[in-house]
Amino acid sequence: MKLRISKISTVAVANTAALIAVGLTARDARAATISVNTFAWNLVKDGKCSLPEAVDAVNNQKQNYDCPPGNGQNDTIQLQARSDYDLTTVYIAPSGGPYLAIAKSMTIAGSGTLPVNGPGSYINAGNYTNADQSLFYVYDTGGKVTVTFSNLSLVGPGTQEVTAIWGQGAGKGSTINVEGDVIQLFGYSGVAADGLNLNVVNSDFESNTSPDYGGGIQFTDYNGYAGNLTISQSTLRENAAALSGGGLF
Repeated sequence: MKLRISKISTVAVANTAALIAVGLTARDARAATISVNTFAWNLVKDGKCSLPEAVDAVNNQKQNYDCPPGNGQNDTIQLQARSDYDLTTVYIAPSGGPYLAIAKSMTIAGSGTLPVNGPGSYINAGNYTNADQSLFYVYDTGGKVTVTFSNLSLVGPGTQEVTAIWGQGAGKGSTINVEGDVIQLFGYSGVAADGLNLNVVNSDFESNTSPDYGGGIQFTDYNGYAGNLTISQSTLRENAAALSGGGLF
């Protein structure tokens, strides 16, 4: 594994905690905003725009369900204020994968990161159960993408081997941004990024685990495509991994 960290400053580690540093990138001013107006996590024509339907509209740049299409300029999907997405079943993508697949540049923006069960955009994956499952899966086989997860509280099922955000790149310079998020209680890394860039800023990774590497963050180049990792003003605490890198690998 080749770990490339392009910028780090102010590092403090206590137990499995780390405080680290980087800046933000501006989004294209032409980007459209799609507003989610239901807590449902499905693809159903019912007159309400769900998060999976909004992602589908941006991925395909057309309206297949109840969300308007984006314009392809890093569109924003805005979640509801004081929202609580408590997932009672595992979402299955149209491709058959147990995750919400993202193939185009977009920002998924919450209303604010606050403690579990408080106001804010809170997504609970408590019913996800194995390592083949993740909340979000980012891939770039169709071209370079930049995907931002902003102001979200992502909560996993605890010891079950589930990942919050899983990304696989094919050497196209794609990037995942984690900005102002809380990611906790995932059993196969909070974020696992392979072959793409990962920027983490003002985020908290807590009580995540892994059966192998990187309980909080797993950053790798298993497929031979190296990326850059930058972490800023973020905390990794009480994360653990069976082999190496409790907070970061």
